[in-house]
Amino acid sequence: MKNILITGGAGFLGTNISVKLLEKGYEVFVIDDLKNAYVSHVHFLQKEFQNLKFKKLDVCNLNQLEEVFKTEKFDTIIHLAARKYVGESFEKENEYFSNNMKSLENVLLLSKKYGAKHFAFASSITVYGNCDKENEKYDPVSPYAKTKQLGEEEIRLFAKENTNMTFTIFRFSNPVSANTKYMLGDNSKKHKLNLVSLVCKSAIENKKLVLNGNNHNTKDGTPIRDYFHIEDLAEIVCNVLEKQKAHFDTMNVGMSGNGFSVLQIINQTEEILNKKIDYCFGNKKSGDVAKNVCDNTHLLSVYGNHEFRDIRQMLEDEIAFRKSINEKSSK
Repeated sequence: MKNILITGGAGFLGTNISVKLLEKGYEVFVIDDLKNAYVSHVHFLQKEFQNLKFKKLDVCNLNQLEEVFKTEKFDTIIHLAARKYVGESFEKENEYFSNNMKSLENVLLLSKKYGAKHFAFASSITVYGNCDKENEKYDPVSPYAKTKQLGEEEIRLFAKENTNMTFTIFRFSNPVSANTKYMLGDNSKKHKLNLVSLVCKSAIENKKLVLNGNNHNTKDGTPIRDYFHIEDLAEIVCNVLEKQKAHFDTMNVGMSGNGFSVLQIINQTEEILNKKIDYCFGNKKSGDVAKNVCDNTHLLSVYGNHEFRDIRQMLEDEIAFRKSINEKSSK
């Protein structure tokens, strides 16, 4: 693994994974259409690392994508590019299926044609629906989750026909927080924030927070998720790509355990900031399950234990990131 292509690499996951690979000395080439990501994040990293290249490109455009494969030699592909919002996927179902499937087909085709050795795909534990056991049957409850299921199935079939390549499917749970060394957090053009970002932002800016539903079948009535630090995600991805020996591997990536409810996140944030957060509850949103927690047994048993950052560290780093954004915007 020397030369790495990251599609959708200007986003939250992509920039954080890129940094870990760049620090290890790998050559990284980022592609992104910048419809939901800021190019300034990539330009900042290019000032820090000479081994980072970038091209604005829609991965669904096969001809343009092939021009990159013709001029660059990639041995590893990390395919992150996708429409990614569960709620929005109900409103733009056709767009989600068209974009997410076409982009995957294009990257798989060119990976084979130009001799890539390793293909990694960003899937999601939403493919399980309400299940939380590893390798349970698919039960997606949103169009977004369905595109991830179909993507996994397509890669599995592709892998059977291409035994000279290595394939990894990462089923990510809920990455949050930020790399505070480079200030890389969840900051997209659509301004659709994960819960941790939303809670911290509202608290810092003293704005009322409207949350989705408190009548779920959980202890405090609010949804439970397996939140984990984005730096843990990036470190795990790098570790797996360096160590994987199996031709094909699928794994859940998250902290596991009992997860954290919405109210637990709010209470922890109030404690750190020593202030009350003004919040209320609205209706449940479409596709929202009561509990979605990741079983990471396979990941830890095959690739070694990982010491995850705790929820306090996640919140403290997110608060630092949000404050840095506010400081920049006020100048």
